[in-house]
Amino acid sequence: MKRLKVLEGEFESCIVFKVESRSTPDAYHTVDISSHQGYGQCSCKNWECNVWPVVRDKTARRLTKAARCSHLEAVYGYLLGKMIKSLIDQFAPHQSYDET
Repeated sequence: MKRLKVLEGEFESCIVFKVESRSTPDAYHTVDISSHQGYGQCSCKNWECNVWPVVRDKTARRLTKAARCSHLEAVYGYLLGKMIKSLIDQFAPHQSYDET
């Protein structure tokens, strides 16, 4: 499965990312990871039709598969990679970090 491309976030009143669409070339979905008390929100059809009802009804625990779409997962993976790189740079600067 192709890894989704995540563009840098905007840090104003919320944390918003643009994530490429798998189904539509050159299209991006907007992901706001601060929405809905940390569940996040995406502009994709899957989130609107399948994930939002679960989040709205609070029938999923935070960050379960039912409360995410592939675009939210891509942002979480992107941020985790950034965090790990930062930790390595801070605590083990002599070791290399490969983001691939």
